[in-house]
This record gives sequence, C-alpha cells and structure tokens, in this order.
Amino acid sequence: MTYLLAGAVRHRDSVGNAGEIGPGDLQWMTAGRGIMHEEMPQVRPEGVAGFQLWVNLPKKQKMIAPRYQNIHANEIVAVQRDGGATVRVIAGTVDGVVGPISGIAAEPMYLDVSIAPHGSFNLPIPRGHSVFAYVFEGEGKFGPEKTQRHDAATRGLGRRG
Repeated sequence: MTYLLAGAVRHRDSVGNAGEIGPGDLQWMTAGRGIMHEEMPQVRPEGVAGFQLWVNLPKKQKMIAPRYQNIHANEIVAVQRDGGATVRVIAGTVDGVVGPISGIAAEPMYLDVSIAPHGSFNLPIPRGHSVFAYVFEGEGKFGPEKTQRHDAATRGLGRRG
C-alpha cells in the first residue's frame, strides 16, 4: 500500500494497471500469485512524502489472483471525533464510516489521524489485532503509560488478545 501526502508517484504493473497518485491518494496492490510492479516518484519542487506499508497475506491466500485498488483523495471520508481528532478512514471502520479499501485478507484498519494541539484520540482495538502508530509531524503520547513520541518516531504499541 502506498499512501501519498505530497508529490506524485507514477506506477504500472505487469497485468495492465497504470496511473499516477498524488496528495491524499493511495494504491493498494495484492500481489498474490505474481505481479511485477514499478513505482516512480516524480521530481517536483514539493518533493514526495508518504508511506508504504506491506501487509503479508495468510499462507492459504499466497497464490490468489493479483488485485489492484486505486483510491483518490476525494473517495476517503474524514470523520471528526470528540477530542479534536480528524480521522481519514482508509481501511476498516470508524464511527460507522467504512474505508474504501475492501477485500483485504488481513482485515486491516488503516487510518490517517490528525489531532489538534492538546487533543486526544481513542479507539478500541479488536481482539487479535496488532497496532502501530507513526508520528509524522508533532508529538504524541501513547498508551496507558503516556509514552511520548516525536516526529518520525515509530512505536509498536502492542497486540491485543
């Protein structure tokens, strides 16, 4: 999964998918039994900022047909939460809003959360799910211990269940 915050990335693959994603867009590719994929960041004054996450398929699904989902920024709903948080729901469900990514074997919840200064964000984690957060800008405190993390510091928050 590639999710862009700034800039542009052109992509294409061996089964005929091609395009360009820009700020707020994402592509989610399920490689399955084989797909050749190429991503090329585009040189622009603003540079490129974003995230790429690889989600492993369960063993029984490693040989499924390749699948590609291209989602534009305007297809991702933002939910306003108490505590000053804005949540873009990419995959999974928050407050009844279902993200546009579907049919993913691992049932991921992928959220882009912006929290106002001195705000908060709480979300119950389903049993059996692992959680991690990546602080891109600013700082935050995580978990019951209120562990502080700053810009670009990853923190594994653990596993429930």
